[in-house]
Amino acid sequence: MHDLNRYGQMNYVKRARMYSNGASYMHQRGVSLFVALIALVVMTLAGLALVRSIDTATLVAGNLAFKEAAVSIADRGTEAAVNYLTGTATLANTDANLPAGCNPPDCQYYHEGQSSIENTKGVPAFNWGSTNIPSVEVSGYKYQFVIERLCKQGENRVIGPVAREEDAPHCFSNTREGGNSNQISSAGSAPPLGAELEIVYRVTTKVSGPRNTETIIQTLLSR
Repeated sequence: MHDLNRYGQMNYVKRARMYSNGASYMHQRGVSLFVALIALVVMTLAGLALVRSIDTATLVAGNLAFKEAAVSIADRGTEAAVNYLTGTATLANTDANLPAGCNPPDCQYYHEGQSSIENTKGVPAFNWGSTNIPSVEVSGYKYQFVIERLCKQGENRVIGPVAREEDAPHCFSNTREGGNSNQISSAGSAPPLGAELEIVYRVTTKVSGPRNTETIIQTLLSR
């Protein structure tokens, strides 16, 4: 009888240990599942961040491509402005704004510099939506241009087809000596005696394209 009781106690202890080991195993499985879920969430977030980074890089590369294309189109706008100067705005009729009868900021050609409406970057606030400043579409882009004769604003300087030495104090000019172009002189400076005088014009070309791309380029010309 004593042995049976002892056997029963031993059997009870073994069962208790089995139950204890089983509960510990289930607890370990629960912790492993929790850690795995956290790792899965972290990997998902990392994957989303990577995709977003790739999308951003692609967007930046695309914007740069559009910008480069816009600069190329702007060159066409500058060429069109040169043709305008040699065609519509000939030397004989550059002493008035064009088209005839227009008022700032709705003109395509100004016989004076428009410094009074320039922003902090030196770009005049032209009315690009005016019908006097037509746009030309090229490969999904549109370019427009405005020309200013860089003479002092408010003087209404009359130069005519031939620039003279006395015009130099009133306009930015470029001199030629011996067939070579010299540095542009600011308004107010006198050219060397006997030098050929050319008046300086500023061409502002605006290009609009996909993804709200907008490029403005300014070029100085003299004639």
